[in-house]
This record gives sequence, structure tokens and C-alpha cells, in this order.
Amino acid sequence: MSQPVKLSDGLVLDARLTGQIVQRSIAAQVEFWARLGRAMEPLLQGVQSLALCRAGAAKPLFAGLFASSRAEARGHGEMRA
Repeated sequence: MSQPVKLSDGLVLDARLTGQIVQRSIAAQVEFWARLGRAMEPLLQGVQSLALCRAGAAKPLFAGLFASSRAEARGHGEMRA
């Protein structure tokens, strides 16, 4: 059964970018991450889980991609002899 949910714009963008690489839809990518998280959570101690959440919130995927694109636009991504 499908259920509409509200997701942050950042999460949707990360799912879109990652999903394109592995040929998944946004919904399929979010479901994959949810299944992965559900499988991993019992294996982690509370402190580990909290640390992973903080690390993921610190720099979302799309932020790193935009930073990389800006650096390339400024010429930092070019190979120089």
C-alpha cells in the first residue's frame, strides 16, 4: 500500500542524484535507504547511531556536489600541466 509522506527537499534531491547513478526512482532510493537503516539500526549502539545521524546531517550529498561544481566552474577542477 502506498502512503504519501513529506520529505525534505534535501533528502529528495539526494535520492534523485543517487538514484540516477544506480538507476532507481526517487521513491525506490528512499525505500532502499529505509530498508538499509532498518537493517543496520539493531546492530548499532546508541552512541554509534547518533554519530552516524550527525555525520549525515552535517553534509548532505547535494551540498558536496554543488561545492564541487562551483570549484570546477572557478577552474579548480581543471588539470594543469
